Amino acid sequence: MMKRILLIVLALFYASICLATNQKLVNIKIQGVDCQHCIKDLIANLTKLPNVEKVKFRDETHQVTILMKANKNPDPKLINKAIKNAGYLPEKTTASFLKPSLGKDANKLPTINLKIKNQPCESCHKKK
Repeated sequence: MMKRILLIVLALFYASICLATNQKLVNIKIQGVDCQHCIKDLIANLTKLPNVEKVKFRDETHQVTILMKANKNPDPKLINKAIKNAGYLPEKTTASFLKPSLGKDANKLPTINLKIKNQPCESCHKKK
């Protein structure tokens, strides 16, 4: 229970930092990333993209989170290419960007959602 509370507090803190610096998050759910080597390759490919500040992978949710540099927008085509280079295939790409406002959407973060189809990497494929 304490772990969940701590994770929620950290997520809220992280989101508040992003809002304060006008940064955007890209969340990508990826199934089939089973080994640390695959995760490192995926993170390395995404980190090399222009305007990317930080990339994290969460094992428990199979989700990659990309933090963009301040005032920079993600490029879905480059993200798709980086994912393909890591050995995975995007199924569908959708993008939505919200402009900062004082209305009810003021606390929402702009996001891009990508669904990724599993394509095992060479090293994982050889293990099976």
